[in-house]
Amino acid sequence: MAAARGGQPLRFRDMVIDVGHNRVDRAGTSHQIEPKPMEVLYVLASRNGQVMSRQDLIDEVWGVAHGGDESLTRAISLLRKVLPDHIRTIPKRGYVFTAEPEAVAPPPHPAGRRWRPWVAGAGLALLAVIGIGAVIVLFPKPAPPPASRIEGIVVEVKPLIDGGDGHAAAMATASLTSALSHFDQIKVRAFGAGAPPDPRQDYIYTVTGAIAGTGARAHLDAQLLDPASGDTLWSGSVPYDDRAASAVAAELEPAALFVTKRRVQARPAAQLSPWELILLGTWVPGADQEWLGPPGPQPYWLWERAIAQAPDFALAHASLAQVMADFALFDPPSDTPQAAARAAKAADRALQLAPYDAGVLYQIALYDRYAGKREAAVATLDQVLAKEPDNIAARIDRDFAQGQCGANSAAASAQLQALDAELPPADPRHWVVLSRQADLALGRGDYAAARDYAARSRLMVRQVWSSVTLAAADAELGKTGEARLVGLEHKGQWPSLDYGRFASGPVSRWCFGGDAAHAADAFRKLDAAVKNSG
Repeated sequence: MAAARGGQPLRFRDMVIDVGHNRVDRAGTSHQIEPKPMEVLYVLASRNGQVMSRQDLIDEVWGVAHGGDESLTRAISLLRKVLPDHIRTIPKRGYVFTAEPEAVAPPPHPAGRRWRPWVAGAGLALLAVIGIGAVIVLFPKPAPPPASRIEGIVVEVKPLIDGGDGHAAAMATASLTSALSHFDQIKVRAFGAGAPPDPRQDYIYTVTGAIAGTGARAHLDAQLLDPASGDTLWSGSVPYDDRAASAVAAELEPAALFVTKRRVQARPAAQLSPWELILLGTWVPGADQEWLGPPGPQPYWLWERAIAQAPDFALAHASLAQVMADFALFDPPSDTPQAAARAAKAADRALQLAPYDAGVLYQIALYDRYAGKREAAVATLDQVLAKEPDNIAARIDRDFAQGQCGANSAAASAQLQALDAELPPADPRHWVVLSRQADLALGRGDYAAARDYAARSRLMVRQVWSSVTLAAADAELGKTGEARLVGLEHKGQWPSLDYGRFASGPVSRWCFGGDAAHAADAFRKLDAAVKNSG
């Protein structure tokens, strides 16, 4: 259960804490605060001068069932960078926020009028009566905060082991717990900390592992377990160095999302919570065969149902914006000025609710990408990577957005190749890299390379994005029969898909407004091949 936040700013003599916009205004400077640290700040600041224990803060911000010890440590550290003089640690007791309240000057007495004691007495009595109502009006019960995260996924980190005195394992455990806490989509806590999660409401996983080997051969092995069944859901090994914890965390987060999505899919849609509905419509590495489409009579019902249940769920608005922009590329009925305006409104609402949430920002970056906004997409992905440096999907999309149909295409392709070499052999994101490589190659007119990348991507996941690139490359290379077969395959999935229309319009968005000549020519030839199939 998240800490409650009201819409009115908290005002002090030297600062304003704008809880509605995750901002602190102080000394003429605005400081943006991440959502969870802002909730911690709100709880402390609304109790100005009152010491709060770590456990009380955790229970109020993260919820009794979830804990959040490492997350609280990180939140306090971030807040102290902005307010070093206002948040103090009280040894063995907790934390306290101290600030001088905003001064309110009394109104001047009317000129020539004497102050009579009976008037004062009547006035005080009246104020006593009015004051009760004024407190209710001026200080209403705070409303729940704008939600931005997927809730209900709990990852407990069990102490790692090593072959020595345990010091290295303790350091690695702390580092891994801290690294996982940077991901917005999961709750992380030390093993056994706080009250146990409720298995009827939460998706609970345990991380175990060990440091094996010595010196240059040392490596960190980790596993993601289902504590209910004992099944190993994911396992991996990385060299044990300064980046080991971050590297393992970057693999654990999508693994937890993947297994959770599988479990959500098995439940009746009518019983799903807003975050579960959005998870169904969210791309998760490894769950790629469940690619959404084609749009039907109610193409956005997942997102609409989630927003109806939780109007301030920022991730639902952001996800709706990106899927609408995605559908607009391939489905002509979805590509209207009204739909574009609705998608833009959803994106704006998401940023208004949670402007510094990495999960929300990533969805907005995808929206910008599908809408053809190169600079906005790159800038937003930079924000995501500033918060989650090991977010592989964001790194892939940033390289792609910088190079597609532009002068940096070859450089972006080289960066993606280097990134692909970093991924473990079984990593499900290989197909994504190959698909982006295919689009880069098609955009710069290297049709043979585009065909090779797209064909390899399609062997992993048969998905419309890489398939249309493969078909377009085949058409340009004179492989008309192959182009027709693949092109018609996805015409069956997206009945309104029109390659000629794509070549004359949406391809400019696909190219981020760059030089679309090579891609447009390929899609025109694909259109001719498909239309001549009869």
